[in-house]
Amino acid sequence: MLRLASGQVRDVEESEPDVVLMDHAYARPWNWRPEASHARPRKMLFMTKSSRQNRSTHSSYEEMIDVDSEPSPPPPLPYDLNKAQQVMSEIGWTEPQMALFSKVVQILDSDRLARLSLKDSDNEPVKRRAQVDKTAAKFRQALARVNWDSKLTQWLHSILLQYLSLPYLAAYLDILQTLKSKIPTLVDKMVALSSTHRGASVEALNLLLKRPWDPAVPSLNQHKPRKLEGSAIIIQVPSGPPSSIPQAPRRIRFFNAQLHHMAKTVPVMITPESNDASTVLEQILSEVRARVVECKSQYPNSPSCCWAGASGLSLRAM
Repeated sequence: MLRLASGQVRDVEESEPDVVLMDHAYARPWNWRPEASHARPRKMLFMTKSSRQNRSTHSSYEEMIDVDSEPSPPPPLPYDLNKAQQVMSEIGWTEPQMALFSKVVQILDSDRLARLSLKDSDNEPVKRRAQVDKTAAKFRQALARVNWDSKLTQWLHSILLQYLSLPYLAAYLDILQTLKSKIPTLVDKMVALSSTHRGASVEALNLLLKRPWDPAVPSLNQHKPRKLEGSAIIIQVPSGPPSSIPQAPRRIRFFNAQLHHMAKTVPVMITPESNDASTVLEQILSEVRARVVECKSQYPNSPSCCWAGASGLSLRAM
């Protein structure tokens, strides 16, 4: 009876459908259908041959997993872990580099889409100039988030020059030209590389950055504003202590020339006594008051006004 019972149980187990064979057709035997007479048995290349019954049968033994005791310490490493981690981080990009590169790529992608949308449109040069200014402002903000770190900016400049396509490279050079006219010191530190890129030397790149294009510049240079009535006097309020740059940016020189055609200009110059910001502000305020009193006494019948730019606007309001 026991032999008969065991044989019946075995027959029942063999007659049960295999779940693996039902879900995975590649696990079925090569002759599982009569119409598959042309098929050949599979060949095991990188594994040992084992019966399907052994793979389908499951053992009732459950392995106990210890989750309470402390894991055994790993074996000692045959190398210096600290030095290996340092070398590993030097080879790959750091998190600040990845974040900065991703942000710059997003800016260049947006600029590229905007350039394509403006292509062959009415008044395209002026629209392109406005778009370049917007992109340059976003690029400047992205570099300001990393405090214009020279290592990051020079690394980014080298990567962009080497791997940007020609349309993206042209957009990047437009950005550098725009920022060069506004923040020349920071841009000079960024492009201060000793190597050459794509056959262009650093000197050639600097010459290119000194010539930003603007479709309105020729007409603005020819236009001379009319004189203000009453022989007005414009007192120019500085935005801070004198700059170490020997020559003012191009846009500042243009504004000064336009103001000179409109009225008599009186620039306010100071010699900072210290590097403290509050001390410099107080000195600028006292000099501006002295200039206003002087102009009122020398030209009592002429109207006077104060002109300021950038942070000097807050001084003028005071």
